[in-house]
Amino acid sequence: MQKLGQILQRIDGKGYGAYKDLGGKAFDISWFRLQFTKIQADPYAPPSKLIVTTRIEDTGIPRDILDDPVQRTAFFDFLHRRFKKLNKSRDLVLPRTTQKVHIRSIFRVKEDHLQFNLKIQLPAQGRRILGRQAHSIIADELPRLLEEILLYDNLPVQPLNRHISLYIDQHYIRKKLSEEKLLAFVANNAVLPRESGVSDKPLEEAVPFETPGSMEMKMELPSGKELIGMGVPEGVTLICGGGYHGKSTLLNALQEGIYDHITGDGREYVITRDDAVKIRAEDGRSIKGLDISSFIAGLPYGKDTVKFSTENASGSTSQAANIIEAIEAGSKLMMIDEDTSATNLMIRDHRMQEFIHKSSEPIVPFIDRIRELWEDQGVSTIMVTGGVGDYLEVADQIIVMDNYLPESKMEEAQQLIANYPSKRIKEVTDPFHINTERKLVVRSINPTKGRKVKMGAKSLNNLMFGMENLNTAHLEQIAEPSIITTAGEVIYSLTKENKKSIPLVESIAAAQEKTLKQQFENLMHSDNCDYTLPRKFEVIFIANRLRQLEIQP
Repeated sequence: MQKLGQILQRIDGKGYGAYKDLGGKAFDISWFRLQFTKIQADPYAPPSKLIVTTRIEDTGIPRDILDDPVQRTAFFDFLHRRFKKLNKSRDLVLPRTTQKVHIRSIFRVKEDHLQFNLKIQLPAQGRRILGRQAHSIIADELPRLLEEILLYDNLPVQPLNRHISLYIDQHYIRKKLSEEKLLAFVANNAVLPRESGVSDKPLEEAVPFETPGSMEMKMELPSGKELIGMGVPEGVTLICGGGYHGKSTLLNALQEGIYDHITGDGREYVITRDDAVKIRAEDGRSIKGLDISSFIAGLPYGKDTVKFSTENASGSTSQAANIIEAIEAGSKLMMIDEDTSATNLMIRDHRMQEFIHKSSEPIVPFIDRIRELWEDQGVSTIMVTGGVGDYLEVADQIIVMDNYLPESKMEEAQQLIANYPSKRIKEVTDPFHINTERKLVVRSINPTKGRKVKMGAKSLNNLMFGMENLNTAHLEQIAEPSIITTAGEVIYSLTKENKKSIPLVESIAAAQEKTLKQQFENLMHSDNCDYTLPRKFEVIFIANRLRQLEIQP
């Protein structure tokens, strides 16, 4: 503490660059050690980086919480939220919190030590250092905050236990889904609608979810709670209903169910398998060396769809590619909304089949693959449809949304099919197939702009990757920009591979797992508090879309 005070007193009033005297030095302050790993160049630059390290024994944090991955994630999320709530200083900075719980790079366990990464805006007046104010922030405000978030005896016991218990329950349900051959679970009284298109908070006057009797099931949780809700079985599930009655709202809640939500979100017990992928059309995306011939074959001019590449995909080719890439990445659950789909990939009705002969139509519509995907590939589909009745014939389960309340109407649909049989002809000739051997050319990974690595996302709509700005707006399950940034760095970490080319899916999955295991320290900035762990799916999907990357069939 004395050493820190001497430095700040010496540089008080000097030009801002004198703050560099703090860089790299470690200061012992009471029960923790503090180290500046990066000093901002001027008052208007991104904040400086700070690492707080303390012995776990000195915090009183039970080791069993830190040793269990599920409890540890929930515990660190609680500390993050508590810091944000108690921090009254605009100079001490952590990433914002959301309704979702993520694995982040803020806290790390290093053997018998706990590391806390944060940022600090070093104070100045103009470009002159305010040494006394800096000392007050670092030596007074920060220690008070650390006592409230890192010393276990100072934590509010009941809120902490509830937070951890909820997270354990959510993970238990997600594990139970696979055991029970379910795709998702939606508890009674869940609140699915959101406040607005730009707010993730629950809509106050929303109709609570109520399970149809035939789909009702019980969940007994580790916390002792017993939930009653809707279990969505594996296979093909349709969500039908009139416009504005909650079809897409239910699907959106299910696609968000890959994440765990905090108390008060309304979707705490809307849980979906973690391999679920939202599929949509994505005009203009690039595709490289992908076998989409199960959906599109015999293109004019003899264009190859077994090793298909394009810099500007159409709606149908982009959605076909998204389906193939999801299966290639290991997804066993696709979620589709007809509103964001390419109509010509989804269906050709009887009249259109009569009007345009199959010999002139290269597309095999999804309706003719959906059963095959489930029965032969084990890939389930949850699909919203309000205008294509032919899909009733391929469903295992039909949910009809009426004023935001679900009804199971499989029997009514079967009667309707018997009374009004479809005349459309199935257009599949060859079995569904997929090539999972694509390789990534390592030398093509280049996030440099000029002489510097430029990589990151400031919104959910793009990733800056060197000279390229990738549109990520259609990757709907990405929850926040830090996931995009981290995904870019996971891809960049593959340049450490001493090979010319590597298996695309296998290598990215291994790099994502390594990022989790090494607590983000395999990425560019080991002192960064802004990383958020992506699923392997989002990393793979981003790699597939980067135009600079060379991918070999």
